[in-house]
Amino acid sequence: MTRDTATARIPDTERWSSPAYPVFAATGTAAGLGALWLFPSMVQQHGGGAFVLAYLAAMLLVGWPLLLTELSLGRIGGPDPLRAFLVAHRQAPAWSWAGLPIALTATILLTACGLFGGWSLDFAWSALAESPSPAGGPAPAIAAGPLRLLAAQAVFIGAVAGIMAGGLRHGVERTLHWVVPAVFALLLALVCFGMVTNDHFGQSLALLVVADFSRLGASGIVAALGLALITVAAGCGAMLGLGAHACRATSLAQVAVTVVVVDVVIALLAALAILPVVLESGVEPADGAALPFVALPPAFARTSGGGPLAAVYFTCAALSALAAAVSLCGPVVGSLQGRLGLRRPAAVKIVAAGCWSAGAAVTVLGSLPA
Repeated sequence: MTRDTATARIPDTERWSSPAYPVFAATGTAAGLGALWLFPSMVQQHGGGAFVLAYLAAMLLVGWPLLLTELSLGRIGGPDPLRAFLVAHRQAPAWSWAGLPIALTATILLTACGLFGGWSLDFAWSALAESPSPAGGPAPAIAAGPLRLLAAQAVFIGAVAGIMAGGLRHGVERTLHWVVPAVFALLLALVCFGMVTNDHFGQSLALLVVADFSRLGASGIVAALGLALITVAAGCGAMLGLGAHACRATSLAQVAVTVVVVDVVIALLAALAILPVVLESGVEPADGAALPFVALPPAFARTSGGGPLAAVYFTCAALSALAAAVSLCGPVVGSLQGRLGLRRPAAVKIVAAGCWSAGAAVTVLGSLPA
């Protein structure tokens, strides 16, 4: 079995037309999984610049090698995680099942992206519809009921399914071509607006630059390592697909380096966009989904121009979740196609229905944004 056996059958129309697109896909995945949700609050809680340095070290020492490894495994074994491990361990076929946890992790993260993307869509719409609150006023009532959130999740998952059904060139590439630049543009707009109008922008910048190692500790180092793993989507198969569909002439090492650099830039932009709002409002820092869906709505409500700012932020969050979901959908669809022999449209429909059903169950059972 030759090195390119698993990927030789991939037609040129199902390969990235440019080395920029795997970078776009990986960057969108990073923004959707880690930068917007986790980095700003972790910086605030773990010593500011000290955490930034720990995160940079984790990205260079752990994130980059893992990213390059998964991209290379995808080039050798293809986008299906089980088949990729079968090719890598062709002398021991039983090891192919090591790819099953990867497919399951991708499914769980895809469901989470459906939840976050749907919530972000609804929050963005609600932020535009709400009457602007005066600075220091009560938080707008933008948390919707279950039915509206279920509808928003359905719209989001439907968009992901439509993109995936269009294939790599006509679906994924066309989407990434405008989604990732839009995320950058929206983040830059938030940063520029905060720089001009928010008195706490300088304090936020100082928080990123000044290192307080007394607040970092072991917990901060572990948090930086975990964030680096999430940022490069380690162990969920998204990078397998990016590597499998890369052109043979594409340098995966250069792709990995570019992704790490761009991911760090997005994380810093996200912090500069969000921290001034949080500091001005006096809202307590929060982790994970609690930051955008619990802490930020009242923070925006107490900030001048909070309604439009919230709409821009949640639009950015929805777009980044869309880019992440498109990348995560690849290994799940690939696994169904490889195991069950399904055609791509049928596999996409099954994945979309399953992810929406799981997300609906979470919503109905009460795991809603407060």
